[in-house]
Amino acid sequence: NYWQKGLPYLDEIIYRVVPDANTRAIMLEAGEVDVAGSLSIQDMERLKFNPDIDLLAGVSSRYYYLAINLSNPPLDDVRIRKALNYAVDKETMARTIFMGYAEPAKAFLVTPAVSGYTEAGYYEYDPEKAKALLDEAGWVDTNGNGIWDKGGKELVLTLRTRKGVSPGDIETAEMVQGYLKAVGIQVNIDIVDTATFLAELNKPLTDPGYPHYDLCNLSWGTFTGDAEYPLKTYYACDAWPPKYWDYSHYCNEQVDAWIAEADKAPTLEERNAIYAKVIKQVWDDAIAIYLFQGKATIAARSYVKGLYLDPAQTIWPVKWAWLEK
Repeated sequence: NYWQKGLPYLDEIIYRVVPDANTRAIMLEAGEVDVAGSLSIQDMERLKFNPDIDLLAGVSSRYYYLAINLSNPPLDDVRIRKALNYAVDKETMARTIFMGYAEPAKAFLVTPAVSGYTEAGYYEYDPEKAKALLDEAGWVDTNGNGIWDKGGKELVLTLRTRKGVSPGDIETAEMVQGYLKAVGIQVNIDIVDTATFLAELNKPLTDPGYPHYDLCNLSWGTFTGDAEYPLKTYYACDAWPPKYWDYSHYCNEQVDAWIAEADKAPTLEERNAIYAKVIKQVWDDAIAIYLFQGKATIAARSYVKGLYLDPAQTIWPVKWAWLEK
């Protein structure tokens, strides 16, 4: 009784819930399942040499970033935030951590898979520019210990992360730590279990249990497929936790005005033109260390045909799938 005549081709689909990614890969190799998703990058790299398995990889809405907590000085200074972005080599990190399954981001939270996307720019790897911005903001290494300081206070940041949730989450934290140390910023990594991480992250700033991180290792997916979602739940002034997910604690009244203006646009083209201004402004405000846009991936036995990727990664579109057996 499917609404599209002649579809789906399959008579039955059995979903098996297997929490461990490595176990899913092993089951696929053994032929215990026909399709597996959300596999580790290491498993994807290994499976690509198996002639009985096909890999699909393509554009997605998955995004990886480090939220910069603007409520903590000196991170309220845009020069410091831009210095953080210039100090990090996203190209090398994408190759090292994601092995081709991600690429450096050129907008914040919105990717080419999302309606309303516009390319906002790119913070190229330029440690000398990062140092120049720190110097412009009044930070210098007065005692020669390699850590820049100002007014007797060293530039030391705390980076919060989980382990084993996003691909290479610990590797990301450690590589960023190394890049920032090279420009005179000390980063202390705080590894927290997922339950505590999320519970504390979503507290308001005034809550005694708020974690007061400087940087926070996060990922994002625009499951609606439209830029309105991140614009209203991260960019907007009323998007701070616990209401929504602006973990940067960002607020720009001009951005809010543009978002409101976009709501009244009579056409999608006019709305997206306004969204482009918003996306570029947020990028220029450097409210995060903008890292990578990820790829959607599925692995399947080679006899499975007709699969295609859902950029939002919320479902597996299987209505055209069939088995060549």
